[in-house]
Amino acid sequence: MEKFIVINDGRMAPILRIVRRVALAAGCAGLMAACASVVDPPMAAPTGEAQLSCGAQIGNWAIGERDTATVRARLLSETGASTIRLLNEETAGIMDHRPDRLNIRVGPNNSIRRLSCG
Repeated sequence: MEKFIVINDGRMAPILRIVRRVALAAGCAGLMAACASVVDPPMAAPTGEAQLSCGAQIGNWAIGERDTATVRARLLSETGASTIRLLNEETAGIMDHRPDRLNIRVGPNNSIRRLSCG
């Protein structure tokens, strides 16, 4: 059996309690700060010209037409969009907004139902 000798004359005990409490409080504050989340402000919805920068309104003639490579090529050249994304009418697209991209929504019979930017 080991024996430990503790030398304590009582003068350091209050100081050690204060140091321990300060260290404990600092540790808790650090943990709480690490758990805090930083929230970015929401992005403003595009308005005006930025919303229509892919030229979706110019391609309104295609609504009701069947989606073909020829129609898509004409839409791309007339609207000035940099890319086209083809989406089924009932399928959700991912929310990566690109104002220069033309979204083409097609219905069940492959007819173009809606054009939008994004």
